[in-house]
Amino acid sequence: MPSLKKLAVLATAAKAAQSYVRENPEKADRYLGKAAEFADKRTKGKYSRQINGVASKARSTVIGTGPQVGGTSTGPTTQPTTPSEPVDPNHTA
Repeated sequence: MPSLKKLAVLATAAKAAQSYVRENPEKADRYLGKAAEFADKRTKGKYSRQINGVASKARSTVIGTGPQVGGTSTGPTTQPTTPSEPVDPNHTA
């Protein structure tokens, strides 16, 4: 089955990419910015909003940084907070 072979190759590439990002977050951030700029330039700005949105999501998901596009990161985003007490779904305020 050729499709399983392709899937195995993609899984290996994804693991290698994750390892690279963990070891080189600044470089990964820079490459992501360059890729977004390249795509924006090739589409002549027609899809800038979508490209910036995807780059921002990729950056926050993979690298863990804010929504900057095309530059270096300023650091990780804030962590979500959890309530100190359990929420009672039957309780009304």
